[in-house]
Amino acid sequence: MLAGLIIGFAFPGLGTKLEPLSTIFIRLVKTIIVPIIFATLVVGIAGHADLKAVGRMGIKAIVYFEIVTTLALFLGLVVVNITKPGVGIQLGSAGDLQGLSTAKHMTIREIVINIFRENFFDSAARGDVLEVVIFTILFAIALSLIKEKKKPIIEFCEALSETMFKYTNIVMRFAPIGVGAAIAVVVASKGMNVLLNLCLLIASFYGAIIVFVLAVLLPAALVFKVPIKKFISAVKEPAVIAFSTSSSEAAGVPRASLVVLAGTLASFGLPVEAVAVILGVDTVMDMGRTAVNVTGNCLATVVVAKWEGVFGEKEVPDTETEPQDDDETLREASL
Repeated sequence: MLAGLIIGFAFPGLGTKLEPLSTIFIRLVKTIIVPIIFATLVVGIAGHADLKAVGRMGIKAIVYFEIVTTLALFLGLVVVNITKPGVGIQLGSAGDLQGLSTAKHMTIREIVINIFRENFFDSAARGDVLEVVIFTILFAIALSLIKEKKKPIIEFCEALSETMFKYTNIVMRFAPIGVGAAIAVVVASKGMNVLLNLCLLIASFYGAIIVFVLAVLLPAALVFKVPIKKFISAVKEPAVIAFSTSSSEAAGVPRASLVVLAGTLASFGLPVEAVAVILGVDTVMDMGRTAVNVTGNCLATVVVAKWEGVFGEKEVPDTETEPQDDDETLREASL
């Protein structure tokens, strides 16, 4: 990022010529989206032995995440409309964003119909994430109904999933070059004012996640009577690891949020080029984001477990052994 700033400011002519590097990086990121969604969803749904239990817990998890995510989106919209960190930044010329200006407004009926495409491969080629997700869920449910014959396909998807994680690692090794090029192009064409926007973005983000934890996650834990002190004790270590590693090997796929964001932008016809600019400061934001994600997912696990009435249960009760410590029970349930 620093190299991109220097090149863009001191050598604007050279900075504008680095655009192909950022374009290549964005295209590499786009190649990750469909395979990793398909593989992980198929393994997660079809790989489970008890489809009824998956469905029941899945519905409860969906309800919980839908409520929490809606509140998070609402909070994000409130914060971004107050601070306006993107005001003044123009990513490209009118030609670059031509797809946005000519985009057709769609009714809810048209949106619902269009997520059920007649050709999965066409949706995958165009990067329509929602359509890919719908097909993959239906495919995974059908696969789970064919008993033993599903094993080769699940094994293939497991291998594909692991391969795509490694592929993501490889792509992210190119990230410094892609990000540096993107920053150089933006600074060369738009000036150094973009730095102020990025600093404001970081401040807005951390302010928003603090409010999210206190106003959303904490009340959720209180409503479901989660023991707060024991929960904090259980998730403290993975949350600290997630924060310090910034969602690297210890917490998941490096820059996994980048893949999600790119897929979301592509689905709504928004400029994916913005991802490369944001990625320049994403390491700073990813630390907080990953820690909150880990904590939130652990809380969701505990909430669903309490909702199912299985929180703290042992699979094989043994009266001859010492009783399990409450903190250890909470740690196993949440992790």
